[in-house]
Amino acid sequence: MSTMLSRNLSRVDQTPQETPPADTVSIWLYIAGWLVSLSGLFAVNFSLNNPGFAALTYSLTTGGYVISYVLRVRNLSLRAVQTPLLVGISLVTLAAISSGQGIAWLVPVEDPEDRSKSLQLLFAWFVVLHSFTLSADASVLFVCVPCMTMIALASTQGTEVELLNAFVVFVGAATFLMVHENYLRTRQGRVLGRTPDTERRLFGGQVQLAAFCVISALLLANVVAVPIRQVGMSLSLAGGLSTLNNAAVQQRMQQAARASVIEASELELARGPETLSTTPVMKVITPRGLYLRGSSFDFYTGRSFRNLLAQEQPLAPREIGISDEARYQQYIDIREPGRPSRREFVLPSGFADIPPEQMEGSTQVTQTVRPAGGRIMNLYGAATPVRILGAFRNLVVSAAGSMRSLDIPAGNLDEYIVVSQVPSEDPAILRAAATRPIPEFIQRFYLQVANPVTGTENPRLRQIAQEITRGLLNPYDRVIAIERYLETNCKYNLQAARAPRDRDIVEYFLTESKQGYCDSFAAAMTMLCRYAGVPARVASGFLPGEFNEQENAYTVRQKDKHVWTEVFFPGIGWVGFDATDGAEDISAQDRDGRARRVGFLAWLQSRGGPGIAILGVCIALLAIVFKTEFWDRWIAARGKKNAERPIRPATSLQIITAYAQACQLLERYGLVRPAHLTPYEYAREISLRNSAILPEAVASFEHLTALFTRYRYSAEAASDHEVTRALQALETLRAQLQQVRRKRIVPITASVPA
Repeated sequence: MSTMLSRNLSRVDQTPQETPPADTVSIWLYIAGWLVSLSGLFAVNFSLNNPGFAALTYSLTTGGYVISYVLRVRNLSLRAVQTPLLVGISLVTLAAISSGQGIAWLVPVEDPEDRSKSLQLLFAWFVVLHSFTLSADASVLFVCVPCMTMIALASTQGTEVELLNAFVVFVGAATFLMVHENYLRTRQGRVLGRTPDTERRLFGGQVQLAAFCVISALLLANVVAVPIRQVGMSLSLAGGLSTLNNAAVQQRMQQAARASVIEASELELARGPETLSTTPVMKVITPRGLYLRGSSFDFYTGRSFRNLLAQEQPLAPREIGISDEARYQQYIDIREPGRPSRREFVLPSGFADIPPEQMEGSTQVTQTVRPAGGRIMNLYGAATPVRILGAFRNLVVSAAGSMRSLDIPAGNLDEYIVVSQVPSEDPAILRAAATRPIPEFIQRFYLQVANPVTGTENPRLRQIAQEITRGLLNPYDRVIAIERYLETNCKYNLQAARAPRDRDIVEYFLTESKQGYCDSFAAAMTMLCRYAGVPARVASGFLPGEFNEQENAYTVRQKDKHVWTEVFFPGIGWVGFDATDGAEDISAQDRDGRARRVGFLAWLQSRGGPGIAILGVCIALLAIVFKTEFWDRWIAARGKKNAERPIRPATSLQIITAYAQACQLLERYGLVRPAHLTPYEYAREISLRNSAILPEAVASFEHLTALFTRYRYSAEAASDHEVTRALQALETLRAQLQQVRRKRIVPITASVPA
């Protein structure tokens, strides 16, 4: 070390004009630290949801960074402003304590026993005060530690996309902090006379440091944040649970880590991008695929649907005897050795249901449900369940259609059998229901349109419903018109951004965003039906799943969790309608960045001017990193330019995109392409199974496949005429698929004669 120091000093003596300044202050370092602080404070404020406290912490932190930067630039000591700062902080504190609402701005915790939020407040105030003491680059770097802790603690309260956005900002700003601070230090050494070989090593070291920062930040989010979250979870439990070694705390954490399937009493709408999991939940043996309902919701709040009919009624079981064997013999072996004792529960007709014997045109369908993983907290069945056979001792049901056994949390649920009365979907029968009166109970609960806060209707939704159903007198025709309107004017998008908190979800979906996933479609159709005078409710459960021919069962996965609309027809019952079935799916387009921007960019846009300013700062930081680490060191030194990669012709890209949309559309109808099939083999398999059912669709897809193969694997540019033909083939495919019911389509997994 002494030898290296002497060499550097000798070089300084030889070149005195290159002596570095005493202290170099980088404004970009302070801006990055400010973003790190704001990301941590945003996570805390999002959890607290207190606008006053948010404005106070943001403004104080911004002022602290400005004061610290000015003090360093002017080479002033913190003591120069120590007295005014202490006086100012004391006055603000006294004013807050003396006022009625001021103390809530300083410590906005509603529950004093919520230790997790109290700890978040402690870190938040530490970051605020720390911003006034940034007298060195190391002090700016240190802010990453409390901010990472705040983000991890806030994530224990929820997993909303806003928290993910805050973490993304944190990772980017913290990475810039480390890289830029290292650049400032190496620049000092370069002025002292580094050799070219040393300069190259410094450059390589900084590139490695940048990669290390990104990887370390991700590891911190997935490794270090886990114990921090566990601490937060333990702190937010009841006051008696004061240590992680407590057995009850550990048991609750282990149970929380297991995947659970449960129907809540409130359905929050438009919560932001959804992630689909292919993990199996259950296998269902049934003669035909049906939607499996777990619960329903009746009361619309403007942001969610609640279940006012959640009061549960216990049912008395009866043991299965020899005389009942014949009824269930085809579904389960009653005499299998070692089987647990099964009991039969007969479900009464609820206030919102029609007795099975009075459901005109209905059929009875039996489903054998076998749980395949996780913890299933509810029982699921199609349409109107009338009997349940299971190895549990008790069963409680509600008028909302939910079924639950108190035995389930004690262990894994054994298979059970549900006998359901499925209402008719014959248009003639449904139209004839218009001559029957609607029961008073149904009108009271399932025609609610008034806002619970204002007590008034939404005139915009009333106008839209009237425009859609103008001239239609039959309730069934109105429902079909509403369903087609949603399918035509709204798009299905799993990447849709979270709706604004101050907006009516249905109005925002229909008039502005016009894209969302199943809950937005179901809520919109339910409310439009109600405004059109047709009783409707939101149902929650699962899609039929994927049929497995070898097991002769439908495999239902977590990604099949679904929400749809059920409409009441007098004398018939609740009939399901799914407006997402015929809507265009643009999820993949948004996921690839080819459609509307969502996530972080959407959040910035929703913040107006401040959001654009933050985006500009982020771009500036990236530009600084690029200039200092690449342009100044490599591109300018060697005079090389990045070669542009060849771009595929725009017309060819249109054909490729059309083919991708066609494949997604076919997958939604069960025609999933196996990984080992080429495009031509995939088209041939569809033709072998469905040429009689979908002649036009098969021909259109074969033509689209030929165009895709030609322009996907060559540099040739497609003509405008061929693009038009490809788009026409896609529309023909979509139109015929919408006319054919999904249950008639033969999946690729099914066998066909050679």
